[in-house]
Amino acid sequence: MHAKLRSIVAVLAVLAVGIATGWAIRELTLPKTDSFQGSDYALVEAQEGELSRDIRLDASVNWSHSRPIFAATSGVLTEISTNSNAPTSSGDKVLSIDMRPAFAIPGGVPIYRDLANGDKGADVSQLQAFLANAQDTDLEVSGTFDESTRLALRAWQEKHGLEQSDVAVASSFISIPELPAQITWLDETQVGSHVNEGQRLGDAYYGEPTFTIESPSAQASIIIPGMKVTLQSGDENWEAQVAEIGSPKDDGSSTITLTPLADDNSICGNKCSTIMGSTIRIPSLVHVVEQTTGIVVPTASITNGNDGSAVVISEDGAELPVTVVATVGGQSVVQGINAGQSVRVGASLGPTPEGSQ
Repeated sequence: MHAKLRSIVAVLAVLAVGIATGWAIRELTLPKTDSFQGSDYALVEAQEGELSRDIRLDASVNWSHSRPIFAATSGVLTEISTNSNAPTSSGDKVLSIDMRPAFAIPGGVPIYRDLANGDKGADVSQLQAFLANAQDTDLEVSGTFDESTRLALRAWQEKHGLEQSDVAVASSFISIPELPAQITWLDETQVGSHVNEGQRLGDAYYGEPTFTIESPSAQASIIIPGMKVTLQSGDENWEAQVAEIGSPKDDGSSTITLTPLADDNSICGNKCSTIMGSTIRIPSLVHVVEQTTGIVVPTASITNGNDGSAVVISEDGAELPVTVVATVGGQSVVQGINAGQSVRVGASLGPTPEGSQ
């Protein structure tokens, strides 16, 4: 009986030693877990990065200013300007009829008569201003065709290899209110064709065109005035900003009006005159979130602190105040913490250790 009892005690002792040994080995070989093991948050390390968000939409470019170009005389069209990449400037040859060229001059007065000594009027002032600029002289813009005007006219004719005359023939000039301008020709305006006096040949577009975007409702709902827009015209990028968003139409879309940036007077600058046609469409990028560089954390890691301000929660449960600079697709650029900072991410951001605020 005593022998049997001693055997049982010995077995129990061996088992106890085994359990104790196993516990000791586990404690020595497995990593320690913090007090948040099993909680519903994870730790993420803040990193340097950049965020941006663009919406790609087509923009419409519409010329609001144009002047038709008419044939000043009847004859065979022997030349027209055809370089679409080079706008028409003051003094450029626009066309020739029966080998007699017509040149562009800036001004709002249509050319309707020949001008000679003694003539007076706004059209004379327009011619004088053109000659003074073309010849780089101090010709007085008096509105009266005088001897100085006659001499300036002959000098200009000689410079361009034209037959010298004391008369500014009406068919030699085409006035356009603002130069440079873009000229587009009608399909039937072809070199070699016969044209009649007064026949419309094309149009000159000048000034600042208007830029608009037709935006579907989903995109229009997140676009606000002041957002910057990049317009892509060939190899050129033009910068603009959203000025106004029109009321939704029947299909839900809205017309977005663009204007130059605050420090600019024009969207397309001196390249406006390269825009061909009365209305064209070009790609654009609406910068909903401009490219922002800084410390990036998951947006889900940002919560409200005790005072209601934005904070992230550190690994040890401390509230770290941050300022949200930009948010895109679940990520945010923040100020207030450094790269490498571990922050909590999760439904409740985990429990706060005892004693922390």
